[in-house]
Amino acid sequence: MKAITRGRTKAMKNSCTCIMAVLLLAGATVPAMGADRLVLAEQITATWCSFCPNASHGLDMMMTDHPDTFTVLKIHAADSYATAWGNSRQSYYGSYSYPTVWIDGANSCVGAGSPQSAYNCQNAYYNQRMNVSTGTYLELYGEAVSGNTYEVQVDLCQEPGGSPVTGRFHVATVLDHYPSHDPHYRNCFRRAAPMQIVTLQPGTCQSLTANFTFDSIDMNAQDDIKVLAWFHTNNSSGPAAIYNSGRMFWPFMPSGPNGDFDRDGDVDEVDFTAFYTCMDGPDQSSTDECIARFDFDENLMVDAWDYSVFQTLYTGEPPIITTHPQNTSACIGDTVVLTCEATGSDPLQYQWYRGIHPIEGEVDPTFTLEIVDQTGFAYYACEVSNFAGTVRSNYSYVSESPGCP
Repeated sequence: MKAITRGRTKAMKNSCTCIMAVLLLAGATVPAMGADRLVLAEQITATWCSFCPNASHGLDMMMTDHPDTFTVLKIHAADSYATAWGNSRQSYYGSYSYPTVWIDGANSCVGAGSPQSAYNCQNAYYNQRMNVSTGTYLELYGEAVSGNTYEVQVDLCQEPGGSPVTGRFHVATVLDHYPSHDPHYRNCFRRAAPMQIVTLQPGTCQSLTANFTFDSIDMNAQDDIKVLAWFHTNNSSGPAAIYNSGRMFWPFMPSGPNGDFDRDGDVDEVDFTAFYTCMDGPDQSSTDECIARFDFDENLMVDAWDYSVFQTLYTGEPPIITTHPQNTSACIGDTVVLTCEATGSDPLQYQWYRGIHPIEGEVDPTFTLEIVDQTGFAYYACEVSNFAGTVRSNYSYVSESPGCP
């Protein structure tokens, strides 16, 4: 293990299966938002175990029912897929009954008479853990080093308030649907970096990196590659409750600004609001969290130059016009009201046009037109835009009514 300063050093990148390093993000502040829990189930299993498929099917149902808040790490023991790391994890828990499923390191389900009974036990302990608040969160990034070797970075963070937290940090790669594509083969352990004991100060993050070299089995099923990381109490043996876990799917996302302010995996309306807040003057635009998420041009502030990049990341729904302005007729001196309605991700911005020219100040869904002279009789349209796109309505023609004085 090698301690290095903020920013990753290329000297660490080599052909070893995994190398661990830690970076203290000095002065990095953590946003004051409640951390979302990802419950991790560690399953001790074996291919010869006749009841283990029941436990595995229960876990598969759990992953289906709780896709955003539950994940699995399958650890083989006493079979051809057993590993030294898996054996040490089994010894840590002292779990030699098959199957045993540890839910978030705190409670175990031993045995499995049927998939439903396994699910019932797993789900009950899952609900218990979801009711336990956490101030810890993990963010995972990865990028290629050379060949099949990838560097994984885990930002391990503790929200402000409270006391320092000391625990054991793990990061491992798994392969889903391995060694078989039967539904109960989920997230089989493949390799891990050495465990680290880490102390997190409130309101700070530590960045930990590991190099993993994937073999042909992994690379031939890249969409099934995942990286799991977790941080649990500093117990010398289990049970050891997990503060929180994190995961990363293939293809890996490199570290650096990604636009995902709320860390929910996509760039949506919440991130849009945060982006504009971060642009709201120097007091906001230069804060650590704003820079970490939105400073794409690396000038240590969030500004108009970052707008175009954020726009390409935004995953909101583009505007769709549902009500077009209608043709109508009037006389000089009359008032005409044109209406344009649209759906799409907020905020929607409107602009009315006379012909091809924008009408200054007319930026609402409803346009009130005073016909003061012949120039009022013309074609009108509204344009609606958001970060996801722009659309223009059909043109409505305001004509002069027959018989006008």
